[in-house]
Amino acid sequence: MPIATSHVGLVHDLGHGPFSHMFEHFVKWRGDCDEQAANAMEDGSERERALHRARQLQFWSHEDMSMQLLDLLIDSNGIPLEKYFAAGTGVTTDEHRVLVKELIRGLKPDEPWPLGTGRDPTKRFMFDIVSNSRNGLDVDKLDYLLRDSMACLGALALDSAYGCFRMIETACGW
Repeated sequence: MPIATSHVGLVHDLGHGPFSHMFEHFVKWRGDCDEQAANAMEDGSERERALHRARQLQFWSHEDMSMQLLDLLIDSNGIPLEKYFAAGTGVTTDEHRVLVKELIRGLKPDEPWPLGTGRDPTKRFMFDIVSNSRNGLDVDKLDYLLRDSMACLGALALDSAYGCFRMIETACGW
């Protein structure tokens, strides 16, 4: 597995709040409520600031938060990324960092290949591993399906290789 994909596997969920995706829905709902309150205010700079904060909440995503937290962790801890990547690969640490963040964000099938990653579009498959927008099946979903079914049901939802293969087969339309 490419090293960038391994890194994304470790950091892609940094931005999740408590109760995972439910937290994201709560934040967006809070933004809607704040927008209604701001719209009831009289025109002026305070109203504009309130609307701006509300819109930030409405468009908040755990992927964006994961990217921000990754930057914060690397920068505030002075992590020397160049120590962890092989010299002579033709990819700079900045390009590697851009790719990891793009992999967290995900890439829609009709989106152009992101610039500044140090890789060419033949590496597009990397996006399907962690954040698959083509058919929705990726290792993150398989992980939480297994983990959550064990926590909620006391048994694995996909308790055999056949169950995993069937899910992959269905998602890919084979």
